[in-house]
Amino acid sequence: AGMLGAVVTAGSASTTSGAAGDFSLLVDMAANETLPVSAVYTDGQDNYAGGPVSVTFDGTNTAVSIVLVLSKKKGTLVTISGTVTSTNGAGVNGASVTGGGQTATTDASGNFTLAPFENEEGKPVVISASTFNADGDPVGGSASVTPTSDAVSVAIAIDMQSDLEDELDSLIDEIEDELDSLGIDYDALIAEFNSLVIELDGLAGDFRTQADYLAQRIRELGMGVCESGDAAYALRAAGTQLDFYDFTLSALPGIYAQLTLAQATDPTIDLGNVESEFGRTVGQGEAIAGQYAGVLGAYNAYECDEDAANTETGDNADDNADPDDIDSDAAGGGGVEVCGDGIDNDKDGEIDECDAGCCDKNVQVIVSDCGTAADDIFLISIDGADVGVTPKGAANTFNVELSPGVHSIRVTCLDDGGDPLGSDIGTACVSVVVFGTDAGIGGGEMSIAYGGSGTVSFNVPEGPAMTTVPQVFNGSSLQHLE
Repeated sequence: AGMLGAVVTAGSASTTSGAAGDFSLLVDMAANETLPVSAVYTDGQDNYAGGPVSVTFDGTNTAVSIVLVLSKKKGTLVTISGTVTSTNGAGVNGASVTGGGQTATTDASGNFTLAPFENEEGKPVVISASTFNADGDPVGGSASVTPTSDAVSVAIAIDMQSDLEDELDSLIDEIEDELDSLGIDYDALIAEFNSLVIELDGLAGDFRTQADYLAQRIRELGMGVCESGDAAYALRAAGTQLDFYDFTLSALPGIYAQLTLAQATDPTIDLGNVESEFGRTVGQGEAIAGQYAGVLGAYNAYECDEDAANTETGDNADDNADPDDIDSDAAGGGGVEVCGDGIDNDKDGEIDECDAGCCDKNVQVIVSDCGTAADDIFLISIDGADVGVTPKGAANTFNVELSPGVHSIRVTCLDDGGDPLGSDIGTACVSVVVFGTDAGIGGGEMSIAYGGSGTVSFNVPEGPAMTTVPQVFNGSSLQHLE
């Protein structure tokens, strides 16, 4: 079919074709001169071209036929967006992305969007991404996409692994191969692991028996604890149990590591509660170490000769000392206040009061387990210094000399009574009396997670104010209620 509006050119002359595609050009030519004739056409969407056709002048007018063919389709505007990730699936931040003559930079999640550009229909576009790995080496990746719409998404993966990571992967592969060749006995490892956990729990139980007994004897005897053979024995026994615990625990990480590697070689292996039990026994060790530090601090507060006690108690200590052997009636309750036991023996509404000769200090702090289960242990610190622990499920009293001003009591939960540790909440009540005043702190409960702490602040008045200013604090909300 004829094409209207095609531009026909011969030498310096040009014209436009008519409705039937016809055209006429008047060109000066010498005899036997040859001249190329060509035509182009654009319909607003596509480009067409024809020729050139060579015409040789023979002295007469010459008819020329030119066939126009589609030479190039005009492109459409395309917007390409996507994500650059490392081979482990994490987004790559700050990578440079290029494609279609446009450039973009990935965000923290590896996302990018290239500015719109014109692309020929059906023409593929290569999108490239480049950055640097942890070693500072250039790394990159690319993807090819053929746009079928004006908005296209593409994903590019880059191997970001450094040489060190490659070496570690190679080492792990070697270890796994070695484990396969050795044929690790998984069942035997599990049995050994469980056996050690049972032994550790037994040692922890024995330790708590001695430590709780020692704490109770310290509260009962006060200064007299230095002369007590059974208290000295309990201190020595608790320390020995703690040493045994640490020694036994040191074997657990190696077995745990072998089990983890065994699972890496065989994903079907089920470690069950090995991981949680490993964490629990480590946490239990930290808890009893803290409890030992507390009772040791309370024992040393009376300036007992700890070394002498450790070497001289063989003939005096009761090797079968047990907290159940304590006669609670003998400890108090005969109408006479027993100093340091945290009990109102004379039934006057006060505990270990100074007017009963129980202290030469100006402040008394009483911390107790006031939860319904009575199974918590707390470490007590005053102004940042540890002063002792509470027996499991019971109270302890601390008489201290404090200067006028604001002071703080920190209560840390060493044992929440849960099985395993950390599965329950400790409940502590704090009471404080500033002697010489009618000041008091207490009554409220503090809920403290295993390993966590709660703090109570209070003020010791100065001068005459000590006998005239009533001060009441709430130990749970930690607010001055005046």
